[in-house]
Amino acid sequence: MEAIMLLCDYAEEIGGKLYIMGGGWSRLLRRVPVMMSLAVKLLVPWDEADTTHKVSLSLVKEDGEPVMAEGRPVQLSGEVSVTRAPGLRHGTPIDLPFALRFETSALEPGWYEWQLRVDDSFITQSSFEVLGEPARQED
Repeated sequence: MEAIMLLCDYAEEIGGKLYIMGGGWSRLLRRVPVMMSLAVKLLVPWDEADTTHKVSLSLVKEDGEPVMAEGRPVQLSGEVSVTRAPGLRHGTPIDLPFALRFETSALEPGWYEWQLRVDDSFITQSSFEVLGEPARQED
């Protein structure tokens, strides 16, 4: 299975399409609570239509350790399945778009990565960096 995942300010899926605002960023300039979204498009193989798949997203630090919030890892999991649309050419992968929104607490400066797994196999990631406060220049 393949996937495209984009980090953005806001995203939603309506009628099989992703609507994205502020997409494609990879740096946060300040340590403040942030609303962020992930716009995801899974490409489900033809022969896996009508099959249930476990999907999970987790936020990890640069060292691979999970980001914790209120004593729990920042993660989300669920199940998805798709059916073939009438008239779809045999063998064509099936689009499965979805959007997820998260509110983060202030993250420490450093690299972070959203990891997407399907059926416990790593599929893709989207990384970002939280920058520290800029050094003040003396006049």
